Amino acid sequence: MADHGNMTNEPKPIHWTSNPEQAKPANEPMGGPSMFDETDDEYLDPGESTGAPDAMDAMIDQYLDRMTPEVNMGQLLSVPVVAVKSDGVLVDVGDKSEGFVNIREFPMVGDKPQVKPGDIIDVIVKGPDPETGLINLSHREARRRKAWIAAEESFKNHTPIKGIVTRTVKGGLIMDIGTTAFLPASQIDLQRVNDFESWLGKEVEGFVIEFAPEKRRIIVSRRQMLETQLESQRRETLQGLTQGQMIEARVKRVVEFGAFVELGAGLDGLIPRSEISWQRNARPEDYVKAGEAVSAKVIEIDQETGKVTLSRRLALENPWDTAREKYPLGTTVSGEVVSLTSYGAFVRLDEGLDGMIHISDMAWDAAGKKPSDYVAAGQQLTATILNVDTENRRISLGMKQLTADPWDEIEQRYPKGRQIKGAVTGLTKYGAFVELEPGIEGMIHVTDFSWDKKVRQPRDAVKKGEEVEAIVLEIDRERRRISLGIKQLGENPLDVFLAMHRVGDSVEGEVTGVTEFGAFVLLAPNIEGFIHVSQMDQERVESAKDVLKVGDKVEAKITKIDRDSGKISLSRKQLMKEQEKKTISAYMGKKKGGSLLSLGELLEDIQLEDVIPQAKAEPEQKPEPAPELKDEPEQPKPEQPAE
Repeated sequence: MADHGNMTNEPKPIHWTSNPEQAKPANEPMGGPSMFDETDDEYLDPGESTGAPDAMDAMIDQYLDRMTPEVNMGQLLSVPVVAVKSDGVLVDVGDKSEGFVNIREFPMVGDKPQVKPGDIIDVIVKGPDPETGLINLSHREARRRKAWIAAEESFKNHTPIKGIVTRTVKGGLIMDIGTTAFLPASQIDLQRVNDFESWLGKEVEGFVIEFAPEKRRIIVSRRQMLETQLESQRRETLQGLTQGQMIEARVKRVVEFGAFVELGAGLDGLIPRSEISWQRNARPEDYVKAGEAVSAKVIEIDQETGKVTLSRRLALENPWDTAREKYPLGTTVSGEVVSLTSYGAFVRLDEGLDGMIHISDMAWDAAGKKPSDYVAAGQQLTATILNVDTENRRISLGMKQLTADPWDEIEQRYPKGRQIKGAVTGLTKYGAFVELEPGIEGMIHVTDFSWDKKVRQPRDAVKKGEEVEAIVLEIDRERRRISLGIKQLGENPLDVFLAMHRVGDSVEGEVTGVTEFGAFVLLAPNIEGFIHVSQMDQERVESAKDVLKVGDKVEAKITKIDRDSGKISLSRKQLMKEQEKKTISAYMGKKKGGSLLSLGELLEDIQLEDVIPQAKAEPEQKPEPAPELKDEPEQPKPEQPAE
């Protein structure tokens, strides 16, 4: 250890040659008490009184003489640490001289002082220690003096100041910056910090945001310093961006209207929803996730507001530019069903490239079915390319085209007249559908259920799921229709009737229905004929109801037979004319007095009502003459023909 007993004869320490800074008066907050206060008598001999000025002056002179002339009390020095003891720290003050700093003057974290050999520390010269020969130094006072100066500088010029967190309090952290400073919880970081303990012992940096020497209060903000740094970096990053530039960014947050990405240095950019993908109505969450990297193109920069707009879509190739080359007609592709509509399903082939499978192309038997009968959202399926329309951005797909067309040999499998058996798969107001095989259905029209019963609704004859037998009536391959009939399993009553009757024959029947324009006549079981109002009589008839009624027995002539529809047209008028001609011809051969009769004489003897059949009821039910005969005198005169 250096001998401090005779410091006056030793060379002056080189690093003590700077102009000494005088100690602050005791009443100044940053200087602390003066080194030698008048009330401090620890340097007097025990037998001496404070009232002996000569003895006191002599003692002071004695100590001062032992100090190097350039080392003055209150001087601020920067010295290296030589050793750290349990009670203090030894420093080298130069020229083999050592100083001593009490260990309590160093910041403590737990029970360890924040100092080690080799550190350069600031000290204030307090004076020599007569017992040890060391120079008493104050690190706390030096730090305090420099700290207040630095704090004032930070407050005025917004420069950062450093300190070590020594303890925690309810509202934040206590820092040692050379003196005590407070770091509020809201000012620790850019986000709120709740775990104060993790900051103990850490060196932190910040701006002094409140400086009040009179209150001995210094408040520091690390957050404000970070925000300032980020703003500077943000401006630098913003100026480095150019429109059209391709960049890599990390997704920060995904929202309904787009995605925010980090561009660096606290600068964020927005990818709007419309720029997320080439896919129409794309949802951002389907294409980007928070934390993942994304390539994007800068499309707009606002230097004033700092807003940057980017496009992920433009960083990708437009899938429609190569759709024709990538998906030629007939290509088999795989994709995921992304949505269903009433008319089909949309299938995702690539990002921004959807194809649509129409319900008619889902299966060969898709008539009357729904898309949900064949596919479901999220399902992976295989289809074939039917059409690619890049102008309208549409791709048509087909599923049924991957299987053989069951209609290719339909005539061979179901020739006309073949009897089949199948289940009723559906009912409409005009007929019932029957499955012949998977993908092949035939239809029974409402008129082909029965010969003898008038079926108005298919549900009156069959039920869905019921198994029925039928006959193949007709096949329309182009329209993919098969006509079936149930009534054709039995003999057609019309064929039986027509085997015995032909056009021109006279037939009798019973009136089953009367309308304004005609009457229906039952000629045989399940065989009806129709007499139009114009064929009721030789005279003009305004309404069929004036001549006939249900239950009347009538005789008429067959004028027309339609085999396809089964309709038979009748005429009483023609029968009347024919009967009239026969009667006249019969009387024309008679003579009166050996000579032929004139027409007038002949007509006087003819009673036409006796030879022309009239509508009449059954004798036992209606003994009175038919109404038509009673009304006969009121018929129009012969010179006014009905037609």
